[in-house]
Amino acid sequence: MVGPLIGGAFFFKLGNSAPSGAQHDMVMQVYAWIAAFVALLALAIARTPMPDAGRYEAAAREVGRPLIRNGRFVFGVLAQFLYVAAQVGIGAFFINYAMESGMRLNAQSAAWLLSLAMMLFMAGRFVGTFAIGRLSAGRLLMLFAFADILLSLVVVTMSGAIAVGALTLMFFFMSIMFPTIFSLAIKGLERQTKRASSILAMSVSGGAVYPYLMGYVSDHYGTPLAYAIPLASFIVIFLYSVYLEKEKTAQVVVGSI
Repeated sequence: MVGPLIGGAFFFKLGNSAPSGAQHDMVMQVYAWIAAFVALLALAIARTPMPDAGRYEAAAREVGRPLIRNGRFVFGVLAQFLYVAAQVGIGAFFINYAMESGMRLNAQSAAWLLSLAMMLFMAGRFVGTFAIGRLSAGRLLMLFAFADILLSLVVVTMSGAIAVGALTLMFFFMSIMFPTIFSLAIKGLERQTKRASSILAMSVSGGAVYPYLMGYVSDHYGTPLAYAIPLASFIVIFLYSVYLEKEKTAQVVVGSI
């Protein structure tokens, strides 16, 4: 939430009419403060006692079925890769989309709107935490993924306030996806959980892919069409939730037999 506010208050404060040197100095100051904060954070981490992972290594070697043969996990890694890719891509092109939507928004207003989207993301986490006590994690993921599919279609095919509103609301429904996919993918892995978790953590590399792909589509076919790429991600995530629900149903049937 704070990042877009910083951009709106400092990066876009001077406007395009300001000398390039003044714009550079403003950006440089913000990054200097960010660097100082990260340095303090690194110092705090360095002084924090960490648990010794050595005692878990022996247990980690005692594995059962290879992870590559676990459909829940492999599908989960793909879903997580595509989710992070979608989240990063959606955020990266948010300001461009808002400015090109026909609402006559400048960069500063679009940045503040992105901050509102981040607030909705946070609100979605709280709503998701409440809802997961009443719905299964798979069904909640299915519901939120389906909502983002519909909103993505609006973003791709429409313009103006409705499209920008849909883009902003997408953050609310993205909110629960990372932790939900992560926990569902490692469910039941027992002693393989540590290795599986590290692989899932590496799936955030998807965030390095979509900005390039969406940038290419945006340059050649327009920013709205670039959002068809995250749409494909949400379809895969929806299919993952369907897969999990079918797997759960099959387990119940087998257990009853």
